[in-house]
Amino acid sequence: MSAMGILASLVDKMSSHDKDFRYMATSDLLNELQKEEFQVDPDWERRLCAVVLRQLEDQSSDIQTLAVKCLAPLVKHVNGVLVDDIANNLCSHILKEKSSIRDIAAIGLKNVIASAELDSARSAATRFVPRLLTGVTQNELEIKLECLDVLNDAFERLGDAVSSLHEHAQSALLREITANRTMVRKRAVAALGALSLHSSDGIFSSLIRYLVEQLSRSQGNDKRSFALCLGSITRVVGSRLGPHIGSVFPVLSEICSHSDDDDDLREVCLQSFEASFRRCPREASAYAETAVSMCLDLIRYDPNYAYGSDGEDDDAEDMSDDGEGDLDSDFDDDEYSADDDLSWKVRRAAANCLSAIVESQTLPLLHIYNHVLGKVAHRLREREESVRLDVFKLFSEIIRSAEGRFHGSSGSLSCLREQVTPLVERIIKDASSHVQDKKKKNKAPAVLLLRDVARVFPLSLEAHTGLMIPCIKNTLADKSASATLKAEALMLLKELCEAHDWTVMQPYMPNVFDQVILCSSEKYYKVAAESLRTLCAIVPILRPKAGQTQETFDHRLYVPRCFNASLSKLSSKDVDSEVKEAAIRCIGLVVARFADDMGADAEKGISTLIALLDSEISRRAAAIALCDIASSVLPVPLSKFTAHVVQTLSAFLRQSDRRLRTSALETLCAWMRREGPEMSDALAATALQEAAALICGSDTRTAALAIRLGMVSASVSPARAAAAWATLAPAVLQLVEQSTGGTDSALVALVMSVERHAPSVGAGAAVAEHGVAANPVTASMCARATAEIAGDVKGHLERAMASGAYAVAGELALGLASGTRLSHVPNSAASPETSNLVVNEVAPGTRDLSAAHTALTALLEASRAAADRVIAEAAAAAAGRAAGGAFGELVPQVLGAGDARVVLAAVRSAAKAAHELHDIYTVEESAVVSTLRAVLSAAHAATGLASECAGLLGALAPGAVARELGSRLGDADDAVRTACCAGARHMVVGGHAAALEIPQLLRCIRDDALTVRKEAAILLHTILLRAPAQLGNEAGSFLQPVFELLAPRADLIREYDLGPFKHRVDEGLELRKVALQCVDVGVSAFGASLPMDDLLQQLLYSLEDDTDVRMVAHKLLAKVASLAPSAVVARTPEIVPRLRKSIESKAKRDAVKQEVERVDALIRSAMSAVRALQQHSTIAHDAAVVDLVTNVCETGAMIEQWNATSSESAAPVSEKGADGMDLS
Repeated sequence: MSAMGILASLVDKMSSHDKDFRYMATSDLLNELQKEEFQVDPDWERRLCAVVLRQLEDQSSDIQTLAVKCLAPLVKHVNGVLVDDIANNLCSHILKEKSSIRDIAAIGLKNVIASAELDSARSAATRFVPRLLTGVTQNELEIKLECLDVLNDAFERLGDAVSSLHEHAQSALLREITANRTMVRKRAVAALGALSLHSSDGIFSSLIRYLVEQLSRSQGNDKRSFALCLGSITRVVGSRLGPHIGSVFPVLSEICSHSDDDDDLREVCLQSFEASFRRCPREASAYAETAVSMCLDLIRYDPNYAYGSDGEDDDAEDMSDDGEGDLDSDFDDDEYSADDDLSWKVRRAAANCLSAIVESQTLPLLHIYNHVLGKVAHRLREREESVRLDVFKLFSEIIRSAEGRFHGSSGSLSCLREQVTPLVERIIKDASSHVQDKKKKNKAPAVLLLRDVARVFPLSLEAHTGLMIPCIKNTLADKSASATLKAEALMLLKELCEAHDWTVMQPYMPNVFDQVILCSSEKYYKVAAESLRTLCAIVPILRPKAGQTQETFDHRLYVPRCFNASLSKLSSKDVDSEVKEAAIRCIGLVVARFADDMGADAEKGISTLIALLDSEISRRAAAIALCDIASSVLPVPLSKFTAHVVQTLSAFLRQSDRRLRTSALETLCAWMRREGPEMSDALAATALQEAAALICGSDTRTAALAIRLGMVSASVSPARAAAAWATLAPAVLQLVEQSTGGTDSALVALVMSVERHAPSVGAGAAVAEHGVAANPVTASMCARATAEIAGDVKGHLERAMASGAYAVAGELALGLASGTRLSHVPNSAASPETSNLVVNEVAPGTRDLSAAHTALTALLEASRAAADRVIAEAAAAAAGRAAGGAFGELVPQVLGAGDARVVLAAVRSAAKAAHELHDIYTVEESAVVSTLRAVLSAAHAATGLASECAGLLGALAPGAVARELGSRLGDADDAVRTACCAGARHMVVGGHAAALEIPQLLRCIRDDALTVRKEAAILLHTILLRAPAQLGNEAGSFLQPVFELLAPRADLIREYDLGPFKHRVDEGLELRKVALQCVDVGVSAFGASLPMDDLLQQLLYSLEDDTDVRMVAHKLLAKVASLAPSAVVARTPEIVPRLRKSIESKAKRDAVKQEVERVDALIRSAMSAVRALQQHSTIAHDAAVVDLVTNVCETGAMIEQWNATSSESAAPVSEKGADGMDLS
């Protein structure tokens, strides 16, 4: 049967006298209407509307209910005229004096308002809203109530469609505020709130003025009604209240302070304050201290309970020493649980208001800690459960706020710790009593609070750890405790173990160890995995140093249980992968730390781990555990497993998983270092052959590990050294020719190892020959190592000068000038990025300044004689390398070498060399300062090179260089000021930020020269990345001038007339990009402690700037929204139009593919920002955001791109990092 035939049959049955027929037909029609492909012609649209409206009047309530449900999908498929007819038909039923279906019609009209297409609904609203307003003025109560209820929905969605009626509607609704019936007043207030979202500023202002005036005039119930109305409206309108905070806040504050007998009114006032601080933090900040004072008084407001004489809860002191007892035992009397006691609502509202003040950062955090934290701590034993949970949430919010607000600032955290430390004992006791409470709801917030304190202020807990251990123990032992609660308790114990020294935690191990072991056998995988991770943290506490035994603590009592608990998880076939990885890690640590006390269990554990190498899921974890064991100082029996392990790990080097290859290489290095002499040559060759394939420039970390494996193998014997070089040489020499950084130290260490054990293979000469052009640093170090091992440095120097190998000559002269030689530092398991395998060490009797001076003179002469600038600079760099060995004696000769670029190249090389020797020789400050002055004088020739020299010199004498840089910031030459800022940036990168006068340097952000402003902004960016603690609490003041750089400047926009068209160049664009990146990093480093409102004001410029700037601004907006949603809500009327403009961007008709892709990327970026805004309820329900999503993102061609962004993470950018330039 066709679709029309089905509908005709249903319509006929809906007219049947049989109620069941009508019911089933209506139900089937509802199913048809809900189908996405449902479509009928205009005649059938009218027929269906008439049938559904007729069914609303059916005598069966079941059929009426189905008919109401049909209205929602029906209005989506019919034209706007029919939607208008349906709405007015339903309105007529509502207004009819004697209507049996008034309530059904009201529900139906609300469905139409919510479901109809926006244009159709807006058109219909212009007809039915005036009629409903007339119903509000009628005397019949039911009509009035239904009209008010429907008007609330209509104004909420369609308020802007009836703007001409706003003033009349507001007047009509205000008359109902003082009605006798409570329900009428409530619905009128709700409708007023919905109307206020769309009314003009003038009408809304008149409403606020009227309510404030009435509050000052009226008395009794009328005053209460107006106060409730004003409070309710402030909670609804959000950021619109901002301009009126000054008139509203004092009135509500006065009412709240003098409404002793009206708890509901106080609650509404406090909820209004909360909404104000969340939605209008900037305007409400002036009243923050007043609100805090009021909330601190009301959070203790409990007239039905007698407190101690000091006004605080003294019940905490009544607890027994062990914290046992039921928390609510003091509150079981009927006296405290009367049904008419509503004071708990006031206390809960006060706690939530304080939470809003903390989150919105309207008060300095130090003020919160000084004046709020202690009083909130006294309320942790609140007797009402719902209030108690909010108090715990508030306290945790205050503690957590210190994390993002003072990132990297130890001084500020120490100030806060001083406020927390005196409260720790009370906090722990109160939290412990809640954990031991019979009510399960009280346990989790208490444990979470302890975790927050342990994570943010671990040092404050050191003296009170003993109070927390019983709490943790009882939680883990409680059979009724939830799995989530046990996991939280285990994480708390793990954080305590990781944060405190073994001397603090070891005495408590007998109390908690058994419970941790029991938790490892829990069925829920999260608890089992967390217990095993906690055991990993406990292992170093049981035995701080492998191979040593303590007299007062016998670790051997714990080893078998720890080992068996981990091993049992690996023997189970259905164990979760997370549990298995934790168990593998635990076994590795136990064997590495306790092998000498384990007997046969040590070998059993190793065998188990080796067997797990065959499992694809667990092989990487097993390789890491075996690396821990192989790196142990204990006599672990590994020789019998060597062949199988090396072969298996060598096979892993062929896998595509980079992490697996890295772990396998680290384990092979540790294993070969331990078992290399007993390992067969064939087995070592197998590992080296696989490692050789990984030596390439595309992955320097893996390449460095592979080279290190060769170095370890070469140190075993001459034959092994020759074999290692023969295997690795082709790949190593190719890598040297590629000039890839990151492997220099490993390459030199390999050459040194081979030269010592097999000098005949010529490893050093081969590397020097292949890398002298592409990689002179590595080549020259290898040549020097070869010469020093051969004992003929002067001879090699003469040959290098004769052949024109200037880099090699400079390196050899460095050794003669400094009297040092290269030495290999044995390294066990350190990462190649963080370890230096080759260092300079003093070689007595080898210093020869005369030979070094001769070489320096020859190199400088070669530099001056060279016709090619590249050769001249290479010779100058080699000369600087030679001079670096005796900086004070030889560098003055370099300063007169030639033109400015050559001098700067030589100074850069000399400073680097001197810094490498800083552990051996100290350079005089006077020599550094005189060199710096010469460098700054040459800054006009090469500003970048001069700034790099200044930074390197700063590593030699940080204080003197910092003072000199500061003194030259007033120089008339822009190049000098630019070099000073850039040089300071290099000093920050080198770890010398503490020596700089940062405020003086950052004042250059407002310099007249564009290049200086840009370098100063990059300097701040680098400080935020590398040394945020140097900014202390002043990050906001330093970033304030950077905010100003986000605004485009007309004087930096140049327009060039190119004949047929004009070309526009924005010279300030790069500066704005730098400034935005700086702000982005600043928000990540210091969180919401920055002036977010000022930032958002300037971010508005970036949201409509160049495409690249806008995309970064979108990510920054998402980050700001996660930190300060209240500030973003206050700016949504300005933010949303800019996001909308980006989303509606279109490429030109003749645009090339790259331009089209760029526009698509901009649209996706803006939509991702909108998705991020939706993650926060306070922003998601904002009218402007809802309108953007409904009318732009979810319509037409945009819907596909919008849905595509739903799969992307809308988390704050701080977790993912922001795309942008690397400015450091």
